[in-house]
Amino acid sequence: MGRRLLLLSRNQTIGAELIAPAFRSRGWEVFISAPTSEDIKEVDKRIHDLVIMEITRPGPEGYALCEELRRRSRIPLLLIVSAVAKKDIVEGLNRGADAYVLEPFDLRELLVRAEALVRRAKGQNHG
Repeated sequence: MGRRLLLLSRNQTIGAELIAPAFRSRGWEVFISAPTSEDIKEVDKRIHDLVIMEITRPGPEGYALCEELRRRSRIPLLLIVSAVAKKDIVEGLNRGADAYVLEPFDLRELLVRAEALVRRAKGQNHG
């Protein structure tokens, strides 16, 4: 299997500094950006295997980005959600996310969920 590409869209540099090395140690190439329209340009530029996007303040802008990414691509989309309100999680899933983890999260859980999403997406594309 070739090198897998991850777009990590985070507001907080500290989180990215923990997440990126964990994925790199498993053979991923990681591109880090802030959650903005730059994510759309990055997705258009390269074929990523996974997008992990942080939603720190649930609101229309984060969900609109989710929706736009989904409209443009079938790439698995995993949200890191800092809000604990169920409606925020449901909104993210309704707007295109495939899964979520709540912050604070266990890094091992994030890795396992990410791998499972990619595995399922590859199966759907080939099956």
